[in-house]
Amino acid sequence: MSALMAELSIAVAFLLSSCLFYYQTLLFKKTRISDIGPEYWPQLLLGGMIILSVALLADIYQRRKAIAAVAGEKIPYPARFWYTFALAIVYTIIMPYLGFAVGTLLFCLAIIRVLGVKSLKTLLLTATGATLVFIVLFPKIMAVPMPRGVGVFRMISLFFY
Repeated sequence: MSALMAELSIAVAFLLSSCLFYYQTLLFKKTRISDIGPEYWPQLLLGGMIILSVALLADIYQRRKAIAAVAGEKIPYPARFWYTFALAIVYTIIMPYLGFAVGTLLFCLAIIRVLGVKSLKTLLLTATGATLVFIVLFPKIMAVPMPRGVGVFRMISLFFY
């Protein structure tokens, strides 16, 4: 498969899946018209994905000759993809036990390290900042119930949300 076809396939897959899931949100049971219902956040995010997928298709169309020219180049760090994939699976498995706060902090630390950050100060500040943003965004602002963990990890999670 050529590089151009690979990029087109990804963009089209995102566009079609976003449209399919957006359609599914139209079937959600409506609450009062003045309330933000359960469909609000999914429709907002999926609408953004649809717009970005169309923008990606336009970008691929504009860069089609450049994409074809670099088709033979090697991926610089192929192992990073697999490390990231493995970390995402581990994160999903351990989150019910460690809770969202601790699990996300450890996940962010690991991912940032895999991406090549070596400075301990940068690593800690970025991971802590990202974790705090996620804690404020999901459990606080969007009221998404997140796993609290067990034992001491539950106590840590109760401190944050």
